[in-house]
Amino acid sequence: MSISLMAILVRGLGLLMLGVASTAGQLLGSVLIDVLIPSLGNTVYLVTIIGTLFALVGAIVTTIPEYRTSKTMKKMEV
Repeated sequence: MSISLMAILVRGLGLLMLGVASTAGQLLGSVLIDVLIPSLGNTVYLVTIIGTLFALVGAIVTTIPEYRTSKTMKKMEV
């Protein structure tokens, strides 16, 4: 079901945005599971949370159409 949903979404979102959003969602889900249902002896490190936040920021940046369009247009003008 996941693959068929991604095949439908890739047409509207684009491959880069779908990949970044998928990775960010998986990271966020795994951190939430580790925080809410901790396993014995496993801890959530600050580096893991920072990495997840970077992935989320990347996912947010790819969704801003004005940012992508203006950067692309500037590169094409040069």
